[in-house]
Amino acid sequence: MFEIKKRYHGSILKRSNVKAYRWRVYKKTFSEKMYKDLDGKLITDGKKIPLLKMGAYLYIKPLVVENYEFELNSAWLSGFIDTDGYFSIINFYTLTIPIGQKTSEILYSIKEKLNCGNVY
Repeated sequence: MFEIKKRYHGSILKRSNVKAYRWRVYKKTFSEKMYKDLDGKLITDGKKIPLLKMGAYLYIKPLVVENYEFELNSAWLSGFIDTDGYFSIINFYTLTIPIGQKTSEILYSIKEKLNCGNVY
């Protein structure tokens, strides 16, 4: 989070009554910079739709990317698992990487790229 703050400025504050922090950007120029860095790189609707709303608020025309293709060695996949998944071991030897999503399309795409796993 502090690396993000270095790039886009803003403030980091501890949230009340929970073990979490909140980072906020207050200047439009830094919000625009972050928008442009993320535009066209988000895959799930849960992340794309709020970004598109942010772009409309900032009067920035978004890039239109229908099918973003990620690579297995890209930072995107590790960031996605870091944000929406976790690692666990079942029965002392079975490694699992559960990833929660409201829709299944991205999970099927990851399953196809990794050539393993199941989507439930």
